Amino acid sequence: MQNFVTLNTSDMTGEFSAVVAIGATCIAAIYITIFSFVKEPYRQQINALIIAGAGGVYWGSGRT
Repeated sequence: MQNFVTLNTSDMTGEFSAVVAIGATCIAAIYITIFSFVKEPYRQQINALIIAGAGGVYWGSGRT
């Protein structure tokens, strides 16, 4: 007899609404505005750190 682990994803998903879309758009606009003032060599380094951090969170399944 095999034991299978089931993952209940019903509590991991949230509702997508206009408020969520507007919030994400505002955060993106703020990010773009702030980083437009950072000069190019530094912008690449900072973005690389942000992407590395996001990748680490993704590979860690969101657990910090």
